[in-house]
Amino acid sequence: MTCGGRFGSLGFEQIDAQTYADWGVDYLKYDNCYNEGLSGTPQISHERYANMSRALNATGRPILYSMCNWGEDGPWNFAQTIANSWRISGDIMDNFGRFDDRCPCTSIIDCKLAGYHCAMSRIIDFAAPVGQKAGAGHWNDLDMLEIGNGGMSFDEYVTHFSMWSLLKSPLILGNDVTNMTNDTLTIVTNKAIIAVNQDANGSPANRMWKKSVTGGDLSLWAGSLANNEFVFALLNTAPTQQTVDVEFEDVFFDQGAAYQTQSYTIYDLWQKNKDGEWGENVGIVQGSLRSVKIGAHATKVWKAVPVPSSNGKRTTDEL
Repeated sequence: MTCGGRFGSLGFEQIDAQTYADWGVDYLKYDNCYNEGLSGTPQISHERYANMSRALNATGRPILYSMCNWGEDGPWNFAQTIANSWRISGDIMDNFGRFDDRCPCTSIIDCKLAGYHCAMSRIIDFAAPVGQKAGAGHWNDLDMLEIGNGGMSFDEYVTHFSMWSLLKSPLILGNDVTNMTNDTLTIVTNKAIIAVNQDANGSPANRMWKKSVTGGDLSLWAGSLANNEFVFALLNTAPTQQTVDVEFEDVFFDQGAAYQTQSYTIYDLWQKNKDGEWGENVGIVQGSLRSVKIGAHATKVWKAVPVPSSNGKRTTDEL
């Protein structure tokens, strides 16, 4: 059965896959409800989901295959060869950080009950260690977007959209798209953030550090984009504003010393330029962004483009 109690595809994969192809379906989310006990080891889960993968491929129609087994049996270890995306956790709820016993795991590694009612910032934590398993054409799915459903503030929804984009999760709107506020439209139409999600490099950002502060934590995320460009973000889960220096030694830790001392043109992807386009040029910076102020439950996102060595450097005291 499906999660809605209808007839399901288990055991009827070839028939249903061909039906989907005949209907012109482009996207299949294949869920995990009522799986008849066909889970418990990676091999069992792999074979069950591979059956539908093979059936979809046999139709000859390109259909994006979204596995949804809630992270059971560690799909990030086996789904890359059979699916385009895979859910990593229990279902999201429209809340920033509330703990709920129905989403009991503190980590998705070896989680035995994925559950549901998982707060948005908890799913970000869940995603941190498994970004290394995703890449172009195969992605960790952090679940649908809750932006516009009313359970979070504007800044919290900015964090939601930013982090889903940096982590290369599919961006699927879960709100009423026929009735969106201007705030919701502002967030979900930020082309600069969407471009990060859709970047050809396909690599999720990594968490470079996480530091405890009163009531929450600060974390720095950084990733590579195509054409030797980079993206980095600062996330504050605390209920108060924080001030921090963002050191390029941390942002470009994976790239090494030459990148850490390089000068970059920095673009703030949540500020508009004089032409009204997302991604304001805030200057040429070397070494660090000093005294960055970040609000409660907020996220700042920057793009960094290396400056040719012949160009001069202009420091930025505060961004």
